[in-house]
Amino acid sequence: MQLDETLYPGDLTLPSVDFEGYDEKELKMYIQDVSSVTDITNLLTRFVLRTIANCLHILHDVQERDDAETVRELLQFRRSCTMCPVKDDIFDVVFLPGSHPDRASMIILVIPPWALNIKDFLSFINTGTVFPGSLDEPASASTVMWALLWDMCSKQKCQYFAVTTYGYWALGNFNHDMETAYISNLFRAPVFAHDAQVEPDWLPCPGLPEILLFWMAACVRAGGILWTPV
Repeated sequence: MQLDETLYPGDLTLPSVDFEGYDEKELKMYIQDVSSVTDITNLLTRFVLRTIANCLHILHDVQERDDAETVRELLQFRRSCTMCPVKDDIFDVVFLPGSHPDRASMIILVIPPWALNIKDFLSFINTGTVFPGSLDEPASASTVMWALLWDMCSKQKCQYFAVTTYGYWALGNFNHDMETAYISNLFRAPVFAHDAQVEPDWLPCPGLPEILLFWMAACVRAGGILWTPV
């Protein structure tokens, strides 16, 4: 099934947990089989990340600015096929453009859940110090992930990053000399069946969209938010 995009780029595209008000056509827009990392990336860029970007537009009155169109372009996540090309679609890369063509404000590494289990994800978060030679055989999955992130972020002059399997997320950033990194705990973004009866207390607080909105605001210095590791 092909995902439908919203009619207007300003739409908030994340569905409510209550689907009772959705007709069959609207419901179909959110349901599809996910069998590749590209499917996950499409879900993220067309729904989750688009909603977060548009929330930032609203909160900071982007539409009222003289340079609104330029700012709006810089606040839209895009998929990159060239930032780190790999064979067999093992992972995908989504980025938020920087103010210069060769820079990014934020990079998101998308890894499907069948390629990154919870144990390896937690190992990545708890890696600690990475020493020279860590990539010598046999390199652990967490070490490879850190090397990949450092390589992409250093080339793009990008401090902020995230790693996700869609159902789980970790957010982080590098300091100015790219020698120290902060990484969050693992955040869960629960996925429910479209016909599930979801209770409000089942949902994490703050929710993943709220956390991503804060991190996106930080990476573009919106609202005076600035946080980087020492």
